[in-house]
Amino acid sequence: MVLQQKIPIIPNQIVQSFDFPDLVSGLGYEDFFLSIAVIAGTNTFRIVPRSLQSGKQDLEMDQEYNFDSAVFRLPRTVKGTAYISGSIEKTAGQDANLTFRLLKVTAASAEVALTSAITLNRALGDDVPQPFFIELDLTETIIKEDEKIRLEVIPTVASSKVYIGTSPKDLAGTIIDTSATNATTITTISIPFRIDI
Repeated sequence: MVLQQKIPIIPNQIVQSFDFPDLVSGLGYEDFFLSIAVIAGTNTFRIVPRSLQSGKQDLEMDQEYNFDSAVFRLPRTVKGTAYISGSIEKTAGQDANLTFRLLKVTAASAEVALTSAITLNRALGDDVPQPFFIELDLTETIIKEDEKIRLEVIPTVASSKVYIGTSPKDLAGTIIDTSATNATTITTISIPFRIDI
């Protein structure tokens, strides 16, 4: 008697579930949070998908900062409108004028704009935290394997003494006191990804 050479493999049954609003819109939002890793005294600026500890709870926006996600292991497509919210505070000087832009960073480190630059113009009193919310319209783009998303934040005035939250756990910062009204050190970036069914 001859034995069968191939053993049949039964495919796994995978059940996917989506929220109804996501399914109807064809988009699923994922939240990322500004965070700073401090390694051997060097700051590394990140957007992380979980509420993790941060090496610094707030950050003075005295220069351009690039906050990067981890590299993607599977391709995903961004589409729709991204949202950024949090609170800002200034200690002195200029009003809050920060420009935000989302980019894709390729495996070869080239930047590709995912959104136009949007400037937040806010007249602030000194030492008074204020909430902010901005929208960024995305160009539908595939983020390939080994690519990442970058949030670019640029102050209009380098010496503005404006601070933004970088604590996914909402811990009190050097300047932003989370016990104050309108104060949070959580800065959330909600990015929509296309749902392929």
